[in-house]
Amino acid sequence: MYCSNCGRELKDGETCNCAQTAKDAAKGYDLNKFFMAILSVFTLLIELIKAPCTAVQSFMNRDNGKMGLKLMLVKAGFSTLYILLTLVFFHSITLINRVELAVLAFIASFALDFIFALIINLFAGTIAKKEISISSTMEISGLKAAGELTGLICAAVCSIFFAPVSFVFLIMGGLYGIMLSYTAMLQLSFIHKDKRVYLYIVSIFVLWAISALVYAVLGGGIFAVLIRSFDF
Repeated sequence: MYCSNCGRELKDGETCNCAQTAKDAAKGYDLNKFFMAILSVFTLLIELIKAPCTAVQSFMNRDNGKMGLKLMLVKAGFSTLYILLTLVFFHSITLINRVELAVLAFIASFALDFIFALIINLFAGTIAKKEISISSTMEISGLKAAGELTGLICAAVCSIFFAPVSFVFLIMGGLYGIMLSYTAMLQLSFIHKDKRVYLYIVSIFVLWAISALVYAVLGGGIFAVLIRSFDF
């Protein structure tokens, strides 16, 4: 008798484990791909810190739309981690509510980064009279996420020791993200330099308006609960 899957000769009553071995190998491969993707993100963060302009230029010279998405997802993940670490100090908030807030943080973070890419793509034709590929706008938004991710990592570490100070790192990360994404916008040499500036300003202000609206609708009640629950 032979295995119908791999063709190995089997003894009477013997069952071949080739299918399970293949599944285990596939899981190991997927896990390895995941860790390699995370490693590539942190490698890029280090390059952006060491030589921001050079790293941004090199990043934009390659088709890095998928890497932009990875940066957004990793940043969303650290947003979730930061929320969970910060909420440790809010003892009156239940575990279920903490998880719900963390999930909302993940969705809001990724959605707003993705929307920023779409805003640039949408306004490019109106302001710059040029078309920008969605891959390029993903790169720009991804670099903005990279700057914010750097601040989030520092804030997450800081929140373990003293959560209120962590907000300083969030602000610094936001400013760093604007610097990186603006530098990325300047790499679009096929657009007139003045129009690049106008396009970025309009896009970032529209994003801020949308963010303010989202936080006004969803965040007001949450913020009030957190303030009432603040208890060290």
